[in-house]
Amino acid sequence: MARSVEHVFKDHLRLRAAGDLEQNLRRNYADVVLLAANPNLVGRDAARVSSKYLRGQLPEREFKYLSKQVRGPTHC
Repeated sequence: MARSVEHVFKDHLRLRAAGDLEQNLRRNYADVVLLAANPNLVGRDAARVSSKYLRGQLPEREFKYLSKQVRGPTHC
């Protein structure tokens, strides 16, 4: 059964808050385009590298999402 964009997004935020990157990548990522300073990274590896850098810069890993945007249908 296909999940809605909203369901995938909420699952992504929950798994990121839990620090479970690999489960998040398996469940919520298909094709990844990471828009960042280093344009040479694509796919799930790009998310892994980005997450590693972010953990190094913000080791406490407490994030507050002030704004959330979803593109696509939000309901099945």
